[in-house]
Amino acid sequence: MRYYSALRPKPISLQVDGIIDLSVYNLAGQKIQTIYNGFKYSGEYSYSWNGNHSPSGVYLVQLNNNQLTQTVKLVLLK
Repeated sequence: MRYYSALRPKPISLQVDGIIDLSVYNLAGQKIQTIYNGFKYSGEYSYSWNGNHSPSGVYLVQLNNNQLTQTVKLVLLK
C-alpha cells in the first residue's frame, strides 16, 4: 500500500527583477532537472517538481540569481 501526501510548495519571494535558475541536484552535485531558467519580475512564485522518474533519496533545490544563491534540502520518499 502506498501513502501519498500533498506537497505544499513554499512560495519563492524575489526582491528584484532578474534572471533566475531553479534546479534540482542530487547529493553528488549532479543536476537532475531545471525547474525554471529565465527572467522573472520581483514578486512571489510557486513551482513544483515531479520526482516520479527519480529514486527515493535526498535532493537539493537551488535558486540562483545575480544577487544570491539559496539551497533547500528535499527528501523524496516513494
